[in-house]
Amino acid sequence: MKNFDQAKVESWCLVAMRVIVGWHLAFLGLWALLTAGGFSWAGPLHCAHWIFGDALRAVAFSPAMPAIDIIFAVGLLIAGVLLMFGRAVLPSAIFGIAYLALEYIINPPHFGHTGVSHVMFLDRNVVEIAMLAFIAVAMKAKEKGKGKSEKGVGEGVGEGVGEGEGVGVGRRDLIVGIGSTVALAGAGVASKVLRSEPIVRVTGPAVKPFDPAVDLAGLTHPMSAYGKIGNMNLSRLILGGNVIGGWAHGRDMHYYDKMVKAYHTDERVFRTFRIAEAAGVNTILTNPALMRVINRYWREEGGKIQFISDCGYSGGLIKGAEVSIENGASLVYTHGGFADTMAVKGEWKKFREYLDEVRKFGVPTGIGCHRLATVKFCIEHDCIPDFWMKTVHRVDYPTAYLGEDRKPSKDGLGVVDNRFVDTDRQTVFDFMKERPEPWIAFKILGAGIEHPKDAFPVVYKGGADFACVGMYDYQIVEDVNIANEVFENGLPNRNRPWRG
Repeated sequence: MKNFDQAKVESWCLVAMRVIVGWHLAFLGLWALLTAGGFSWAGPLHCAHWIFGDALRAVAFSPAMPAIDIIFAVGLLIAGVLLMFGRAVLPSAIFGIAYLALEYIINPPHFGHTGVSHVMFLDRNVVEIAMLAFIAVAMKAKEKGKGKSEKGVGEGVGEGVGEGEGVGVGRRDLIVGIGSTVALAGAGVASKVLRSEPIVRVTGPAVKPFDPAVDLAGLTHPMSAYGKIGNMNLSRLILGGNVIGGWAHGRDMHYYDKMVKAYHTDERVFRTFRIAEAAGVNTILTNPALMRVINRYWREEGGKIQFISDCGYSGGLIKGAEVSIENGASLVYTHGGFADTMAVKGEWKKFREYLDEVRKFGVPTGIGCHRLATVKFCIEHDCIPDFWMKTVHRVDYPTAYLGEDRKPSKDGLGVVDNRFVDTDRQTVFDFMKERPEPWIAFKILGAGIEHPKDAFPVVYKGGADFACVGMYDYQIVEDVNIANEVFENGLPNRNRPWRG
C-alpha cells in the first residue's frame, strides 16, 4: 500500500495499549477510593492459598492494612493517569506489573483456585502483565534506540511515548491523556452516583428506595459499638446469614426459603455486604454453604467483611471448622442443632474433642445452642469455649406454639419452626450474667416476631455482648441506626459487664 506507514501504525497501537491499560489501572484506584464501605486488600488476602499463602493471609489481619490499601489505591490511580499521558511510563508500568502479579499470586486461576475470566493459568492479569511488559520494553528500546534508523524499534514502536517524537509528552499524548482522564473521572462519578442513587423505573416501587449516602449513620460509638473475641474486632451488631442462605424460618410459609434464595443472587449479596460494611457492620455469621459467595466478594469486590462459621458441614463439626478456616473464617462455633443434640445424648466427650481439635487451628472457638440446658451441660463437664452463641427472644407472642402435643425432637426442644429457645429471655440473662466468656445472642427477633427497636435494647441491656441479626439489604441502615440509639448513652443499666 502506497501510503502505509508501518512505524506510525505501530506507534498508535502502542499508544492505544498504554491508554487501555492505564485506564484500567486508574479506574481500579478510583473505584477503590470511592466505593461505599471501602475497598480493602484484606478481602483478597483472606483467599490466598498458593505461594506465600500463610504470610499473605497474616497480612490481612495486620494493623498496617489501611495504609497498604491507600498506597495501592493512590498508586494505581497515579500510575494509570501517567500511562495515559505517556509520562513516567517505565516506573508506572513496573508498578502495574507488580500489582497485577500480586493479584495473580494471591488468587491464581489454577486447579481449584479459579479467578475471573481465565482460561487455565492465563487470566486477565497475565494478559495485562504482558502488555505492560511490552510497553516497558518498548520504552526502554526507544531510549536506547534514539537516533537510530526509522526501521528500529525506537522511532517506530516507541514514537509518542517520549519527548515530542522522543522521550517526553508529545501533543498526541497530551490530547489522548486529557481526553481519557476526563472520561475516566466522568465514569467514576457516574458509577458512584448510580450506586448511591437507585433508579426507580416505571414498574418500580411507589416509594423511592433509600439512599445509603444520605440515610446511613454508621456505628458511631466505638467504645460500645465494637468489641473483641480473641484478637478479632467485631461490631456489636453482626449480620446473620440465614436469610441469605435460605434458612428463613418462614413457619407455615413453605415457599419462603425458596423466595429468599431467589432474591439473594451473588450481586444482591455483594450489595448487602457493601451496605453492611459502610454502616460499620464488619462481620457476618453464617454456614459453610456461603463460603463461595463470601470468597468471591473478598476476591472480586475487595470487601473485608469478617466471617463466623457455624461449622454445619456434612463431614462433621471438626471438618466443618477446618474447611471454614481454610476459606477465611475468623471465628468458628458448634452449630446449635448439633450441640443441642449432643447435650441431650450426654455426649460431653464430643464437645471436648471439638474444642481440643479446633483450637489447634488457632482461631477463637465457640459453642452455639438453643437450649440453656446445653450451656449448663457444657459448663458441668468443663467444656468451656472461647465464646457462647445462645438464642434469646420473646416466648409470649400471639402465634407461639410450644409443641407440647408433638413428639420431642432429637435436639430436645420439641417445638416446630416458630420458637428457638427452651426458656424465657430473663432466665437466660440471669444465668449468662455470671459467665466470663463473651456471648453472641442470636435469633433475637425470633424470625420476625419482634421489631429491632423493641428487641435491641432488651438484649443489649440484658447482657449480650453481640447480637446476630438477619437483615435484608434494605433493613441494614434502619437497624444500625436503632443500635446506635441503644449505644448512645453507653447502656448504664446493662445487666452484665462487657465481656468482649
